[in-house]
Amino acid sequence: MKRRAVVFIDGGYLNNILKYDFHGQRIDYHIFSDLLVGEEERLRTYYYNCMPFVPDSPTPEQRNEYQKMERFIYTIQNLPRFDVRLGVLQKQGDELVQKMVDVMIAVDLVRLTFGGKMDTAILLTGDSDFIPAIEVAKDAGVLVRLMYSDSPWRMMSSRLKDAVDDYQMLTDDIISRCLKERGREGQNSEPIPSDESGP
Repeated sequence: MKRRAVVFIDGGYLNNILKYDFHGQRIDYHIFSDLLVGEEERLRTYYYNCMPFVPDSPTPEQRNEYQKMERFIYTIQNLPRFDVRLGVLQKQGDELVQKMVDVMIAVDLVRLTFGGKMDTAILLTGDSDFIPAIEVAKDAGVLVRLMYSDSPWRMMSSRLKDAVDDYQMLTDDIISRCLKERGREGQNSEPIPSDESGP
């Protein structure tokens, strides 16, 4: 019987990886998720992000960005074995701060751990706030694997690496195997925002 894996994608983190490390390439999230799982059975992929911040008087560009994200979310939540969890972007001074996403990932990780259906958790995140939830999952017998970027703009926490069972860097080979075809508007590919949507 195959091991069952669940993929947890921090969309803001992955957006930044694609934007800064892979020249804004668009990927097919279905292919990407199955690639991360490998020989295991993909029980589900959970995708976490926030809708773009829209001020009271949005510009046409801001409206367009929001609508593109709406189309992406609608499409990805209808992919086989995909669930979408949306937090909120709050403006604090001149910065946009992602809220609720970290909590939702941690809650889902612990919930699925004790649901008894997940053998492997594959996390795509750079946030060390997940360490307590990771330790709970490991103690319950779940193998926790981290996918990450070692880019200078987002150095991986050594504490996070130490907390997981194993980790793997996202490489050109991985990304190139799940790129959307050029010349087509990818139905499973996310619009890369003009401004960072993650912390």
